[in-house]
Amino acid sequence: MSITISGIPQEPRKSKLTFAEQGSADSYGFVPDKTRKDSSADNNDKYLQNFVDNNVNITKVQNWSRMNMSTAQGGAEVDDAYDGISFDGRYVYYIPRDSDTFVRFDTQGVFTTAGDWDRMNMSTAQGGAELDDGYIGACFDGRYIYYVPHDSDTFLRFDTQGVFTTAGDWSHMNVSTAQGGALLDSVYAGASFDGRYVYYVPRNSDTFVRF
Repeated sequence: MSITISGIPQEPRKSKLTFAEQGSADSYGFVPDKTRKDSSADNNDKYLQNFVDNNVNITKVQNWSRMNMSTAQGGAEVDDAYDGISFDGRYVYYIPRDSDTFVRFDTQGVFTTAGDWDRMNMSTAQGGAELDDGYIGACFDGRYIYYVPHDSDTFLRFDTQGVFTTAGDWSHMNVSTAQGGALLDSVYAGASFDGRYVYYVPRNSDTFVRF
């Protein structure tokens, strides 16, 4: 809404906060208090700035959350477990490297609550394969999470419209079959989505592949 002064439209004064700070305030549920006596634009900015500072200050211990890995995994004991992360708009997916457990966290839940973490056994998701140092990185195409095989012979994806713990919602493709018969170790190191295709980044491989 504009304000007219002497017949000349004037845009309302914008906040001094950066776009990122405004976004942070929105993310943390800040609602301007219009009942405050000091509700001038400058004072509202100070109020909002204080809110942002208290919630996103990296030096404040209370702004860090911690979750024990074995608790999130349901009791598994794993070293050097994960290598990469992906987000679908609600869930955060951790990419298992030295682990036999796919895990994800529901961002609508509580980070420190075990019930807000889902777990899926790697060999079950892959259709029975037993693999070490499995995946490194992932990408999201708007529906599927594509896991990047590192020391694995299986391209794997999860349908985010399905159930994380249901084997039928995981699809898999043999790496050498997708490559046309090549037999490779430590195959890929990343993936990217262009709006239509998923491109995999070859590491110890002589083959560019895309799906």
